[in-house]
Amino acid sequence: MRPTDGRTARRLANRNKILDAALALVAAGAEVDAEAVSSRAGVSVRSVYNHFPTERALVAGMYERGTELVRPLLSALPDADMPFAERVREWVSVWASVQEEIAPIRWRALIAEDEHPELQPELADLRRAHLQEIKRRFPELRTKQQQAAARAITDSLTWRSLRRHQRLSFEAACDVVVDTLERLAGN
Repeated sequence: MRPTDGRTARRLANRNKILDAALALVAAGAEVDAEAVSSRAGVSVRSVYNHFPTERALVAGMYERGTELVRPLLSALPDADMPFAERVREWVSVWASVQEEIAPIRWRALIAEDEHPELQPELADLRRAHLQEIKRRFPELRTKQQQAAARAITDSLTWRSLRRHQRLSFEAACDVVVDTLERLAGN
């Protein structure tokens, strides 16, 4: 691996500052536009556009950065050979922690998906990856209906509903998801 030169390091640092600023704005419920992002990041508007020429590019970058930020949480996912009840509880705890971190990004992406249909392939990839994760971690959920229901209960919008609309605590929302997954598996 080649060492990064100073110019490349500064460019990467600016890119991350822009993405972190955009994520902070989304988390605060603020409008995410080049001017707001540049002001929050302490960079020029031109720098924002140099890194992210379109809203689609910015949303994709936010997903990428969000993934980097939650990757340490994902290392705690349980193995598929763990007993089902224990595995479900541990998996839901990690998944819910990730949802807490990425909820604003996910919400922004859903809005952007309607405004920018060209984002649909990336979001479809995320949905496929989610299904693969369900199948890999929970082989007990064999039928397409069980898997579809597991995807629904572990969707970001479901988590948003449990936490925001139903005003459940983190623990109570996790219990709902755990209970549903256990019932799907017949446990």
